[in-house]
Amino acid sequence: MSRARVTQWLSLLDLPKREIERVLAMGDYWDRRLVTEKELRRHR
Repeated sequence: MSRARVTQWLSLLDLPKREIERVLAMGDYWDRRLVTEKELRRHR
């Protein structure tokens, strides 16, 4: 995982509580990942 990606994830912790709840309500789609970071890098 890149440093930039870690920074992106950590920045989510700075979201207001209400926004965090909205994100959590969207659900988790890890089992249906459409595009991986590795695949995106391949197309650069």
